[in-house]
Amino acid sequence: MRKQRYALFGLLAGVMLVLAGCGGQAKETSADQKEAGVPEQSEAGTGMAGAGETSEEEPGNDMAELVGEKGARLLEEITPEELAAMIPDTEVTGTGYYKRYPGEEKPDAKIKNTVDQEITGYMKNYEVISQDWECITARGIIENDALKTEEAVEAVYYISINEGETAVVLSSAEIISQQESVHIIPVVPFPTAEELLEMGLSVNVEITPMSPWENLPLTKDTVTDIWYDEKDLQNEMTDWRCIGSVHYVINGFEHHGGLTLSYEAYNDEEAEAKWTVRDPVIDTVKAEETGMEW
Repeated sequence: MRKQRYALFGLLAGVMLVLAGCGGQAKETSADQKEAGVPEQSEAGTGMAGAGETSEEEPGNDMAELVGEKGARLLEEITPEELAAMIPDTEVTGTGYYKRYPGEEKPDAKIKNTVDQEITGYMKNYEVISQDWECITARGIIENDALKTEEAVEAVYYISINEGETAVVLSSAEIISQQESVHIIPVVPFPTAEELLEMGLSVNVEITPMSPWENLPLTKDTVTDIWYDEKDLQNEMTDWRCIGSVHYVINGFEHHGGLTLSYEAYNDEEAEAKWTVRDPVIDTVKAEETGMEW
């Protein structure tokens, strides 16, 4: 994923990023902004009391001095509703965590069972919390093709003018919720036991002790019942992996095989958004138990 970058026009860049109190978040002036001569504090713009409320004052002469008459005119013409409507199409980035190891997190643990995880995506099912002429603060689920936040998080979107001075855009969007509250989980749910039969599982079939094994795919045609070992799921399930076992029935015989499922998108941005089986051959059974002729 490549984050879209919009060139901010003139001093508006610094103003929009360092406004004290924008979205309820005080921002510090960056080193780059200081070098560009952007003041550490600004009084430009007026705040709205809350979501859906419009400011009595709109950008005027003061804003024109900052962004030029054309930019100020664009800001005057756009409505709060139009600005908020840009949220689902604007990338937002932030950092949360995912559960890599089983068990509860312990402050004094030598190995943490959670890992920091960055996410860049788009906000879904959002609500606007506050809005003014500098930024919009919204709450919703951040999601990309592979990962998403488990619960709604807060993010701030800064209002600026695009490089060509043809439109108002939202930019530099970031999650502002506390990192420890941003739980990042797979977009694709953990597969049910029945869905395993569509993931290429198979068993080795022993015809005789001295003959080579034959391979039998585990599908809905060969397996009459299948279920996880619930104890394994409780003890070994994390956000990205489960090392467990599964029970399945072939020709009336119950078998028990081990398997490892993993979601590689946490570690590899190029990985497909799906659960994969590390070794699809999960067991060895006797030919007579399959009820099939070889």
